[in-house]
Amino acid sequence: MAKKKSTEPRRRGLPEQGAAHQDQAKALLVRPYPVADLFDMDGEQLTIEADPSERAAIAAAFGLERIESLRATLRIKPEGKQLHVAGEVRASIGQICIISLEPFESELAEAIDIDFSSDPAAAAASATDIPGNESEWIDPPDPITGDTIDLGELTLEFFALGVDPYPRKPGAEFKMEAQPEDAGSKPASPFEALRALKDRT
Repeated sequence: MAKKKSTEPRRRGLPEQGAAHQDQAKALLVRPYPVADLFDMDGEQLTIEADPSERAAIAAAFGLERIESLRATLRIKPEGKQLHVAGEVRASIGQICIISLEPFESELAEAIDIDFSSDPAAAAASATDIPGNESEWIDPPDPITGDTIDLGELTLEFFALGVDPYPRKPGAEFKMEAQPEDAGSKPASPFEALRALKDRT
């Protein structure tokens, strides 16, 4: 399989909560699947869905008002020593507009396209630039380090990519109040300000 290209590295990650909270954040959506079972699949589809208590905990961790639904559909395809996981995570979330401070609903959809590898050499390789095109590079597969792969954690990491950290309600616009001007006065141009400064010297 040709490795996936991108114009920038898509670093997946959970909310910034400090090192002491990373394990707790990863435990918000746990769906471990045996590696052996995943390698027995041939393009089969799995669904990862957060239950109400998990959605409430995830919403709190991400600073969201609520999460009405959170689901990932994943297709698993073994390719030699690698597992190709492709699909999409979709969610319906409630956020607070940073402009109007009003709550609003939004839909999130984030594509998932990633490889896992049991080959230590492949998994340890660094992302390298494609020769002749410095604007693109290839991401190495994630290493398979145990007997299971947590597809819940994978779902949550891609969910994190899709959450807008600066949510804005559709139609909301930031408006600056016009400052009153003295009657008959005009704003000084940059050139007038420069001329006034020279006159003082």
